[in-house]
Amino acid sequence: MKYPPIFAFSLLASSLATLQAAALAPMRATEPPSVIAATLIAKNQDALVEIQATLSIKVEVIEGPPGIASALNQQPEHDQPGKTQGVVIHSSGLVVAPLALLDPGAIMGDETEIETPLGKIRLGVKATVSALKVITGDGHEYPAEILLRDPAAGLVLLKLTTPPEGSMTAVALTKDLPAPPPFSQVFDLERLSADFGRTPAVRMLRVVQTTPPPGPLFEVTGSAGAPGSAAFDAAGNFLGLTVLPLRNKGGGAVKSQPQICILPIAEILRLAAKALP
Repeated sequence: MKYPPIFAFSLLASSLATLQAAALAPMRATEPPSVIAATLIAKNQDALVEIQATLSIKVEVIEGPPGIASALNQQPEHDQPGKTQGVVIHSSGLVVAPLALLDPGAIMGDETEIETPLGKIRLGVKATVSALKVITGDGHEYPAEILLRDPAAGLVLLKLTTPPEGSMTAVALTKDLPAPPPFSQVFDLERLSADFGRTPAVRMLRVVQTTPPPGPLFEVTGSAGAPGSAAFDAAGNFLGLTVLPLRNKGGGAVKSQPQICILPIAEILRLAAKALP
């Protein structure tokens, strides 16, 4: 089909304007990414912590071949280490962290099924935290306790039982922060492991979409770090915590999706409101 010259020019101009707007929309910051990243590190690095736990885990066979059930049910509880990142959200020593890596039972659910050559086995998994500590960027360790768990959101709220003197650096929690639009830039702030000197680092991500209920979650694309890092927009607003999202799959079981997402700040504020005066 041939268009009149004026119409064709208008169509081309409109298309170019649309493409240009789409390309420019994610980059609304007035500063280059390197400056934004440096500013985020300088302001928020002391709010990034590492969490280490000792987990006591007991696995029982609820239903399955008798031989396997008897052998597994006779096994005692065993301890295993758990480790994740977390973010200080209040100067008194409140820390929010992803539940999945501190409670394997939250990933598998109270019950889970596996297929074996001898048939299907239904397992019950119980995990309790027998020791818990928070490690700050300078390497100091502080004992902590779990205040609240929210399996639906995949969150756990911790409190330092013996916090450092003075107030702790915490991220700023902004109420009624709108969801980031698709393709907008996100800065994922994390602290590397002790092997790398606990150095703070920033990864750049982009928002794909906001998931429907149950949720919401911000799906992102890019090289995200480990769960428990802090996500910020280009204006420096704390958007939420990176988590392994947990979803009910029926029968009480809770499964983990493999892709890391951002749990919005609204969910963190909801949990924190139960612990703060």
